[in-house]
Amino acid sequence: MILALCALLAFQEEAQELRWKYAPGEVLRYAMSQKVSTDAGGVPVRQQLSTTVSLEVVEVDPAGAVTFRARYEAVAARASGVQEVDYDSERDREPPDDPAARMLSRLVGQSFTMGMGADGRVLAVRGYDKVADAMSQAVPGDEAVRARARQALGQMFSDEAFKSRMQQMVPPLPTGKVKKGDTWSNEFAIGLPLVGQVGYRTRSRFSGVKDGLAALDQEIQVEFKGGDEPDHPLAGQVQARDSRGTSSALFSIERGRFVSQKASIDLVLVLGKTSVPVRAETELRLLERKP
Repeated sequence: MILALCALLAFQEEAQELRWKYAPGEVLRYAMSQKVSTDAGGVPVRQQLSTTVSLEVVEVDPAGAVTFRARYEAVAARASGVQEVDYDSERDREPPDDPAARMLSRLVGQSFTMGMGADGRVLAVRGYDKVADAMSQAVPGDEAVRARARQALGQMFSDEAFKSRMQQMVPPLPTGKVKKGDTWSNEFAIGLPLVGQVGYRTRSRFSGVKDGLAALDQEIQVEFKGGDEPDHPLAGQVQARDSRGTSSALFSIERGRFVSQKASIDLVLVLGKTSVPVRAETELRLLERKP
């Protein structure tokens, strides 16, 4: 009987509930990066965009959903292959004489709002479309040229696009308490420029707690769902083959927030008879203090 009670107590101590613990008015800062590697006709192509974003907690409702006011504090971009870019807003007093760098420099200082459920699901992003407006103003030429740039940027820098990026970086949390080894699954669709809806299926595993940090590991599958939206001319034409991905994240139980996340997805994009291997990597890191 005593051994059984001890085993029961050990089980209860091991079970954890992972939930946000944000207070209105507090500000968090995250470093976020996305890197895409592919091959264009035998030429290796590398693109990386890194940003520092502050998240001010505007409101926390009784159900635990959070409204953030997000603001870009810094941006860095590097690209090689088809296009060469090297820009860091914290290093360069002025952006180089390059259209891409000049447009990206306009990200700094831009703000918008984001809503996130208690389970980590991104509910809505509002005001991000103003980012594309600001970036288009850096394009040389007349208003007609900038209008075309605004239309092109609108797909990559839109409310839906940022919602998609954040959902990839923030794994949905499990419902109720979990113990080491427990798994749960999620499915969600996000919109990507040109190709339309992309479905994500994730299988997450609670790998235990160390030093107050819960380890979450994921297996990720990607499916291009397409659609007939006029803004996505390649919707339904591009398919993903051999997609496989993994993610690992650390969540602070006491503080109720993600401390870090790393993910990588490998797949082959197929358009007609053309196949292109792609590797996408994302990283999220909580910055404890402003340098």
